[in-house]
Amino acid sequence: MFSHSDAKRMLNATIRLGAEYYTPFYKPLSAGFLFSSHIAGCQSWTEGRFYANVKPTGWFGATVNYGASTYGSSFGWMLGSLTVAFS
Repeated sequence: MFSHSDAKRMLNATIRLGAEYYTPFYKPLSAGFLFSSHIAGCQSWTEGRFYANVKPTGWFGATVNYGASTYGSSFGWMLGSLTVAFS
């Protein structure tokens, strides 16, 4: 078996799986899910996050999300102005 000193030399691993779905009935609307898991012995954590995005015009967008993790849950939203990128 592993001793405590062996655990200090092990590499941590992170697994991320995600998917996004664009609705066929309203193209500017998308929804998705992101799963993240960080494997690091006693400092491991896992998180799942659902989100929805809408971009009804070329200059405005909004998003809402909910996440649940090892450390609790969260909810958030954001409104944004979409501008042309600077070079």
